[in-house]
Amino acid sequence: MADPSRFPNNRSPQTAFRKQLRTHTTSAEAVLWMRLKARQMNGLRWRRQFGVGPYVLDFYCVKARLGIELDGQVHDDRARHAYDTERSRNLEAEGIAILRFENRQVFEMPGAIIDAIAEAAAARMG
Repeated sequence: MADPSRFPNNRSPQTAFRKQLRTHTTSAEAVLWMRLKARQMNGLRWRRQFGVGPYVLDFYCVKARLGIELDGQVHDDRARHAYDTERSRNLEAEGIAILRFENRQVFEMPGAIIDAIAEAAAARMG
């Protein structure tokens, strides 16, 4: 894994931006957060709008080194998709796995999403 000091977490220049994201959360993020907060999933602590290097993850579990990204329609754009792919590749190079779900999936199949997250977290922790 790369030198952790090269890719710091929750950098102070992002603090105001991360706070704004938490204040103006999407409905899909709010719904998923209700299932993740307060260690409801296997006792794991999840953080919202967590900064990792130059990126801000929608949700992040430090213990499992697992990030969750919820994507709305803006992510359907070809340029945005390329950015998201590169971003995920960079995070994975730092040892952080990324799960991506579309916002609509949070409402249409919440149980399947929770199961997928729990399975991925368990696999990451061995």
